[in-house]
Amino acid sequence: MRRSRLGQGGENVLQTIRAKRAEAQAKGIKLIDLSIGEPKGPALLSARQAAAAA
Repeated sequence: MRRSRLGQGGENVLQTIRAKRAEAQAKGIKLIDLSIGEPKGPALLSARQAAAAA
């Protein structure tokens, strides 16, 4: 039987942040969403090529 050397992990930090955000919004607290503009995927090939050439 194979055992992991790692202990059981705790809750993911992003899950914790989402839960805290939901609690605050449920209380009517207005939050500023700073995630706008965050890329959801890899950079465009043209951007990577331009960065490599710089």
